[in-house]
Amino acid sequence: MAQISLFRNIVEDFRVFARGPGLRSTLITLTLFVGFRATFLVRIQNWLYAKGRIWLSYQIHALNFSVYGIDVLPGCSIGPGLRLEHPAGVVIGSGVSIGRNCTIQSGVVLGSRSSNPLLNDYPCIGDYVLIGTKASILGAVTVGNHCKIGAHALVIKNLPPKTVVHGFTCK
Repeated sequence: MAQISLFRNIVEDFRVFARGPGLRSTLITLTLFVGFRATFLVRIQNWLYAKGRIWLSYQIHALNFSVYGIDVLPGCSIGPGLRLEHPAGVVIGSGVSIGRNCTIQSGVVLGSRSSNPLLNDYPCIGDYVLIGTKASILGAVTVGNHCKIGAHALVIKNLPPKTVVHGFTCK
């Protein structure tokens, strides 16, 4: 069953990338889209983690970090259809939960506000959420479905569905 959901998640991730503006062919998506390759490695590491292959999952995590600069810890929950656009600098903690068809841009941080590792203090991200470049969502907050979080935004409180949050604004 876990293998079926792994395959379905990867297929759904691929479909999200295939709808993107830069697609020329399946081969290009599989070989040249850094975001898809990084997402693929996240799927494999989380599958291994769920199977109890902790050491191997952290080896895939280390590979993903060293090659693509993405720090997604094993054990986080990510729904199908994840799109990592320019994934360098993305950090996702082990207790984070992300819904279906979410887009995460470069430099995003999803993590705990506590230094206590025993405290489950991680965000829960709904479905169809867009998180802009260098946005941070910290602590035990819930981000509702269809939210848009702008670049450089800091989210430390719950967001109801369809909320738009802005980062810095210059006039």
